[in-house]
Amino acid sequence: MARRRMGVADVKEILVHWDAGGTIRGIAAALGYSRPTVRKYVRAAERAGLVRGSRRRDEGAWERLARATIAQGATSGQPGPAAAALAPYHAYLAERVGEVRLSVLYQRLNDERRPEGLGVSWATFYRYARAHWPERLRPAPRVTVPLADPPPGAEGQVDFFFVGRWEDPEAGRRRRLSAFLLTLSHSRHQFLYPVLGEDALVWLEAHVAAFAFLGGAPRRLVPDNLAAGILKADRYDPRLNRAYGELVRYYGCLVDPARAQRPTDKPRVERNVDYARHSFFDGRTFASLAGMRAEAARWCRVTRLDVVAVTHHGAVRDHNEDTIAVGGFLISAFLIGGRLHLPRIVRPACRDAQVA
Repeated sequence: MARRRMGVADVKEILVHWDAGGTIRGIAAALGYSRPTVRKYVRAAERAGLVRGSRRRDEGAWERLARATIAQGATSGQPGPAAAALAPYHAYLAERVGEVRLSVLYQRLNDERRPEGLGVSWATFYRYARAHWPERLRPAPRVTVPLADPPPGAEGQVDFFFVGRWEDPEAGRRRRLSAFLLTLSHSRHQFLYPVLGEDALVWLEAHVAAFAFLGGAPRRLVPDNLAAGILKADRYDPRLNRAYGELVRYYGCLVDPARAQRPTDKPRVERNVDYARHSFFDGRTFASLAGMRAEAARWCRVTRLDVVAVTHHGAVRDHNEDTIAVGGFLISAFLIGGRLHLPRIVRPACRDAQVA
């Protein structure tokens, strides 16, 4: 927050309240200044000759006193108690600030002066260092290195995200609306699938719908560590939900879950979540969940194919290249009685279209 500039009228208001018997705390609360600011100008006014309650002053006298107070405050230059406590260590800090962590320097100085300690708080110590060596405390620019994209069809990243509350016309009530998003890492082509839950059955259904839409499955999936698919999150040996394990084996996928609380392990889908949430859902109404899913599939085919490769990926990629690579087979899957059925492959694709 920027510091407020104090003018003659502001200082005069503080002095009038003080002369009338106000306290530092009361003046600060009434006028909206901090107590150190009020105290600073009251002490400066006393050095300039203000005696509380001594005599009445006209407007001109108050203005002259306010100007003298501002001048007195500007020329006083007296260090505060915190600065005085840290002054003996100024040379010590000047050699080390920027090379040694401030928290370490603060702890060392406190340890050297035990049992009474340094006598200033961490916040005061930080402000002192910030005032004297600001250039040394600026964080170094963060270096980011773009990673090469996987080959076509090699990887897909998966995520669930919350959309909001949806007024379901069929149910006649508001329902929690989420969405399943699968992004192919090579081309950023994606599949969006609105859902009304995030349980294991919905998780499997969304995968089947995604593979049917793409015409196959990528060789490697990078999902979140949600309980619907991953029973035990482990960097080296994650345990998959049994049904999820059977599904990915059927489609010939490997599952490599992101590490817990590490969204940077699947940045391509994370980057597209905000775009999908606003580009598809904002300002639109849908009569049914089935209609919403059909419109989402159309959005994936039209909008994403034409726009996202250039505007969000920074390079033009052929989406057909990625979808052909995953399109070894066109799968037809459906749910009967709450159970997932994976029928036989209904249309084999040309083997030359698959990437070895």
